[in-house]
Amino acid sequence: MLTYIKSYKLMAKFINYKEIYRKTKELISIMIKIYEDGNKVDLSDLKNYAFKRIEFCPRKEEKTFCSSCPIHCYQKTYRQQIREVMKYSGKRIIFKHPIIAFKHVINTLKYKIMR
Repeated sequence: MLTYIKSYKLMAKFINYKEIYRKTKELISIMIKIYEDGNKVDLSDLKNYAFKRIEFCPRKEEKTFCSSCPIHCYQKTYRQQIREVMKYSGKRIIFKHPIIAFKHVINTLKYKIMR
């Protein structure tokens, strides 16, 4: 019975990680799409790199936003690119996807309160 409970807790964590990663990937995809549409560039390389970084995040248990993480696992050039994308898209996402933007603000505030 104890083994079953432990495996259930592990499975619940795994499902939670998958859901967090799915939402994070969705947000990054939307923000990159907004940037690409506004600047007429192709950032599929950055998107693939960001997805790879999310999959292999070393801080799975405390997953927050990459910008507030103490470990910077992005290469310098990609980090600069993603910052530029976030800066550009952050101002515009509220008009294209207001619910996602609102959820992102709520999650950011939750993280700051918990810290």
